[in-house]
Amino acid sequence: MEPRVIARTHYQIHEPAYMTLLVQRCTAPTRGTYPEVAARRLAQEVGALGRRLNEKAAEYGVDLARAIGLLNEHCSWTDKALLLSLFWVKKEGGITDQLRLHPREQLVYLRLFLEADGAALLYLASKALELGKLPVGAWTWNALAQEMFLAIYQDYLAFTTSTPQRVWLREQIRRIRAKGYRGRGGEHKMLVHLQALYRLGLLRRAENETVREFRLPGDEGQVACLRCLVEGIRTVLALEEIIANGDWAEMACKALTSMSDCRGAGRAVQGDDQIISLGVTAYDRIMATGVPLCPLSTLCDAVAFESLLRAKACIGRQDVLDALNRFRQGNPKGVRFHVDRQGRPAYLRVSKDLVREVLGDV
Repeated sequence: MEPRVIARTHYQIHEPAYMTLLVQRCTAPTRGTYPEVAARRLAQEVGALGRRLNEKAAEYGVDLARAIGLLNEHCSWTDKALLLSLFWVKKEGGITDQLRLHPREQLVYLRLFLEADGAALLYLASKALELGKLPVGAWTWNALAQEMFLAIYQDYLAFTTSTPQRVWLREQIRRIRAKGYRGRGGEHKMLVHLQALYRLGLLRRAENETVREFRLPGDEGQVACLRCLVEGIRTVLALEEIIANGDWAEMACKALTSMSDCRGAGRAVQGDDQIISLGVTAYDRIMATGVPLCPLSTLCDAVAFESLLRAKACIGRQDVLDALNRFRQGNPKGVRFHVDRQGRPAYLRVSKDLVREVLGDV
């Protein structure tokens, strides 16, 4: 099992919204491209918005998009990129405006970063609550980076049973203990994780010409959100369980500042009509991108997030799948599941007539 921490980083590639630009403007859902071409397009897009980004840094941006699951090996969209496209909010203005995350986008980025980088977010959130700011006093960025990576790798070593993975983890621990981080290496390693917490509204960033610093939010409600994230996950084993169960909406309900009016709602029962209405609406938008089949993972997340935003109701992945199964049973000719290589339902196809029938009632 791979540790959920992003290790390959670049100091210029730290803004989550760069991934939105890469998906929306530099790549396509059904057509691949070369990584260097996608990187060049990203550098041009960022430059057009008023900020310099060299192509080498942009290549790290492509690597980051792959690491958080937005692009595949051919640099075309994955199911997570389709989800991001559903919740992307168009913004006017320059780079400062483009980099702010709308609450709809925060939902998706919380999901993306918890799955790809959750161990780092959990560690840094705990440290911020403990110390009030990062870094603090004589505790340098390099010391923070060394302690974080050692703690995460040791946590995973404690329960990983795969021999090759255990060998790899032990080698990483040995290397970090022997070499640590020097110069500005630790700061650059930390920035992407902390900036994600900042853009999610869970930390406050103070910056001047000579120092970067991340503090607890001044608002007690925002601090409570950060505490909910830590208390809702606590360990990497709990993180793995959340990811396996797909409890993204419930975690967002507890953790995101933008969802503060939803906190405490917990699980809610949504009728099949509401779930299918949201599901078919999302399905229609997904298929409009030109993909041949609709990924069930994207559809389940989209329904859960829209239910949270519209009805203040937290529903789980299995709730959506159960409703879709009943929808298929009632419309055997209009609804079909397609399986993946393991024989599990992974994609959905709905007839155009049935889509029109459902959307006509929305």
